[in-house]
Amino acid sequence: EDLEDEDEDIRAKALEGLQEAKKGDQDAIAEVCVQLEHLHPEVRRAAVVALGYVAEPGDLFARDQVLLRLRHWFPNIRRAACEGIAQVATPQDKLVVDAVCELLLDEHADVRRAAVETLAMVVKKGHGKTIQKVGSCLENPDASIRRTAVQALCQIIYRGDKTAMSVLTKKLEHSLPEMRVTALEALGFIVRRGDKDVVARVTRCLEDLHPEVRRQAAQTLARVAEEGDTAVLSALEPRVDMGRPDVKRAVCDAVRALTPKGQGANVGTQWPELLAGPWEKLEQLEAAKGGFLSPEDIGPSNIAVHGNLGALTKAVGDIKRRSILVKETLGDEVDRGEVSTQG
Repeated sequence: EDLEDEDEDIRAKALEGLQEAKKGDQDAIAEVCVQLEHLHPEVRRAAVVALGYVAEPGDLFARDQVLLRLRHWFPNIRRAACEGIAQVATPQDKLVVDAVCELLLDEHADVRRAAVETLAMVVKKGHGKTIQKVGSCLENPDASIRRTAVQALCQIIYRGDKTAMSVLTKKLEHSLPEMRVTALEALGFIVRRGDKDVVARVTRCLEDLHPEVRRQAAQTLARVAEEGDTAVLSALEPRVDMGRPDVKRAVCDAVRALTPKGQGANVGTQWPELLAGPWEKLEQLEAAKGGFLSPEDIGPSNIAVHGNLGALTKAVGDIKRRSILVKETLGDEVDRGEVSTQG
């Protein structure tokens, strides 16, 4: 009952009392696991700590009690159980690994984050089957789950892991561009710098039809290619002034990162430092003379350079046409400000 008390001091004393409980006492374990379902977050946190007092790693009764809570309908309880299972599971317990991997697909970000952290504690690094299982999550249609899978992969592999690289390089041929982007992003974290085979595969992605793939390929090359790699620099440099502004920015950054120290790279000096927010980034990437292009600046001649301005150009054209229509309809009254705002 003291574990359920809202007073932190009382809960702390209850925890101290559990330290004296006999390890493996099933009544104590069952009571603590019940508290994982408590509505108060502090009580759930206390129960996670208490599990370490009353159960040892490998205690099957405690493991099964916590596994039941991993499928609870309330996301906060799933998260608490995920934290608790790390206290009682042994490394590479198949039931535990499978259950935690399922939580990588959870709709709640907090639960997925807990699953990533727990996976690092219950899986031996480099375990092939687990890498395959996590790798399958990279094809999930939900972008946030794909990002979680990338984070999880980084937790369970050693940099340069051949199994993980094999899984990811195959996904570079995936029919969906978002999957290719995810694979490129993950490769940037797990490949040892200078791996020629992977660098060659990523370099080919610079020719992808989709700008998001080309942008991520440039960002990944900056992380995995050797400084001064002439083949990579030769592939990047022609693309400095090609395509969408965000792609050009990524290419410029990659060229600067890979140009040998002492050889000044003036590439991309037209780009200012990016601000933090997405709209500020967009504003700077699309800037011509500071700020967005004005309607007068937009024309067929620069659409090719600013490839993502097609929708903006159409919108500006619509605004111009509506403005002309209003003036033609209302005549000079618009300019003199004599039009009534009523009705």
